[in-house]
Amino acid sequence: MKYKFQSSAGGTAVNFVKNVLPLIGNICRFQMFREYEDSPLISVEDGVTKYYSFGIEDEQGNEIWLNTLCGYRGGSPHETLSILQILGIRNDFGILLEGNNYITGEKLAPNHALNFLVMTQHEKPILLVKARFKTAADRWSAINALRCFGTLFGIDKDDEDSKFYSFEDTYFMADYAVNNKLFLDRDYMLNGTENFTLSQIRKIIGSIIYQKHGSMNVFEVIGSTMRGEGMTKFEITIISQKHETTNVVVVAKDHRDAVIRIKDRLGSEDVVAVDGNRATKRYKIGIDLSAYEMATYNY
Repeated sequence: MKYKFQSSAGGTAVNFVKNVLPLIGNICRFQMFREYEDSPLISVEDGVTKYYSFGIEDEQGNEIWLNTLCGYRGGSPHETLSILQILGIRNDFGILLEGNNYITGEKLAPNHALNFLVMTQHEKPILLVKARFKTAADRWSAINALRCFGTLFGIDKDDEDSKFYSFEDTYFMADYAVNNKLFLDRDYMLNGTENFTLSQIRKIIGSIIYQKHGSMNVFEVIGSTMRGEGMTKFEITIISQKHETTNVVVVAKDHRDAVIRIKDRLGSEDVVAVDGNRATKRYKIGIDLSAYEMATYNY
């Protein structure tokens, strides 16, 4: 199936692609031209010959034909670049470079990741969410739902939080970024007018991600205000005696300090702390941590 769209109005091609996202799969190739007369994408519609400059194909053979351009810094090439970002292609391919009159991409591997820190209005991170989607349509639908919950800002690789929380290093375009911060609307703030708990916020976000056919890892952020020299980040999974699991990101000096911060935050249940990326070493904590009789750490 071919989905064709022509317009001279800026932004309309982007809106068209957003509207047809549910009808297409993961794209595998594209070609684009600076000059219409160089393009083989020609269609006769109602007796009128139309020339298209940007063609996209998905894995099922569906195609999108558009009239956005490449090869210079201008509104139309920026729109071309935006469309590729929406479709999960995290590269600029030199689209804005003068003289790139023909650009093609083959064997593409779309990235539909969505990473974000959930922030309070005071810019304090409370959750770290790493979500994955199978299609651009599901990812874009989740983003629109999250924007009903707060304000989503894209962050690039040079952002302090992006570096500290080890976000992916991908091509950055603010409106379509892989890495983001979600600032909660006032009604959802902890101790705000509606007094949503952290658990409720986590459940709301989880319901959005799962309803859009996504998967996610979510970490509670502990000790974010302690970030500074000599402090580092630990990703730890907390398992209670009831076998309930909670993922946390702890900002601390070392593993012992991380466990203390977990105890202070989570309270009195007996817990085993597990951090499973490397070989583990078991030992008793040599202080009064009734909530954490045993901890399994990475070394």
